[in-house]
Amino acid sequence: MAESFDYVEFARDFESVNGRPPTSEELKEAQTLVGRYVHLSEKYSPLDELEEAQVGLYKPSFGDRLKAVFSFLGRGLFKAIFLIIQTPIYLTLFFFNYIKSAVAVMIMFFVTKMAMFVIVNAFMEHFNISRLSQASGLLGFVGKFVMTYDLQPNFWAYPAVDIIVIQLFIIIFALLLTFSKVEST
Repeated sequence: MAESFDYVEFARDFESVNGRPPTSEELKEAQTLVGRYVHLSEKYSPLDELEEAQVGLYKPSFGDRLKAVFSFLGRGLFKAIFLIIQTPIYLTLFFFNYIKSAVAVMIMFFVTKMAMFVIVNAFMEHFNISRLSQASGLLGFVGKFVMTYDLQPNFWAYPAVDIIVIQLFIIIFALLLTFSKVEST
């Protein structure tokens, strides 16, 4: 591939950013830059490389393959070490956030059940309903979750379902607290 480095464009950009022309060392270092300062020569066409790749003429050398493997292993090893260091921190954060979430979800559960009981009970008094079995439609459906048939509060109408829903909300809130990007002050 025939490429040429555009010294004039690099020098113009360098001078506009730094307020001075680049030194010879900076020009030598800049030759390794690709992108806006490297242009293909007129003789070269990108279709040439595409045709070579399609025909199968292009084969990476052993050195290219070795370099790719080592760069992948280096990045992978760094990520693995970083994850191993982070794991105890995140587990500790998750544990404490799980406890905080459990307290918050239980408070929300009881407050919500109590509010629903007050609202359903107010509607039942308004419609002169003395037993839950007399209620129909939405009022009867919601009433089954918050009160007994004698219109007494019942926080655990369906304990298996309630516990599963509570646990799901606790886990969701703990994960959100652990992995959210918002910093508390």
